[in-house]
Amino acid sequence: MNPGNEPYRLSFTSTSSLLPTFVRLANMTVENGYSLHLLTNEKVEIGKKSTNIRQLRELKLRLKTLTREELKMLAKGSLVDQKHMTLLAICKTYRFIFDFIIEVVRDKALIYDYEIRESDYKSFINRKLFDHPELERIKDSSKVKIKTVLFRIISEVGLIDNARSRLIQPVLLSNELQTIIVQENPELLKIFLKSDKEIAELTHVD
Repeated sequence: MNPGNEPYRLSFTSTSSLLPTFVRLANMTVENGYSLHLLTNEKVEIGKKSTNIRQLRELKLRLKTLTREELKMLAKGSLVDQKHMTLLAICKTYRFIFDFIIEVVRDKALIYDYEIRESDYKSFINRKLFDHPELERIKDSSKVKIKTVLFRIISEVGLIDNARSRLIQPVLLSNELQTIIVQENPELLKIFLKSDKEIAELTHVD
């Protein structure tokens, strides 16, 4: 995950979660001995050639962020586990989405405010302009696309009900997935809206 002071990677706008394709690539990666270089444009058909190249590049970036245990969970886990693992990979790849989930979605969920309003998104963007002036230089059409794809992604992985009403959904992690994440970095549980107290209890921290 890129540090907070680096420019945001906003290339997620070229694709959404592409969950079925992402799971298929995870299966191919596991079967190929965790070798991502075998995932070539010729072997992976996503859409027309130009789309295929862009989307495959983004999906491989996401796969690279996952540990072997996480890749296996993505490939072989339940649909819910696969959605959660896809969300984890996305957040580890795109700091913009990670920050939005931690600073907006999680903060609202922790105070039992489950509706994400337009003002919440605007306030988030305004807070980020100082550290991320690149957001101000983006064309209006790109700003619209960033917001649209962001909400589409978090809807597809089950964090909100849909991209229109934007109601935050409860996140129930399987014990196996929770253990895998704790072993890597307990702080990543914040992506799944866990409170500091819950994280401390899971990691036996007083």
